[in-house]
Amino acid sequence: MQIIRNNLTAFILAVVIHLVFVAVMVFSLDWDSMSEKPKVNIIQATVVDEKKVLAEIEKL
Repeated sequence: MQIIRNNLTAFILAVVIHLVFVAVMVFSLDWDSMSEKPKVNIIQATVVDEKKVLAEIEKL
């Protein structure tokens, strides 16, 4: 506590700077976008039989 009393101005300045930093972080967040679910791209896939592919390669 003696250190804080000796450097009261520095302590108050540090607390104020931290409070301003926290306030900027909280108010700069886009709260609306956090509630939306991200859009997912659905992949259209087809199963390929390896034996048929090898047979087609042999044929060519």
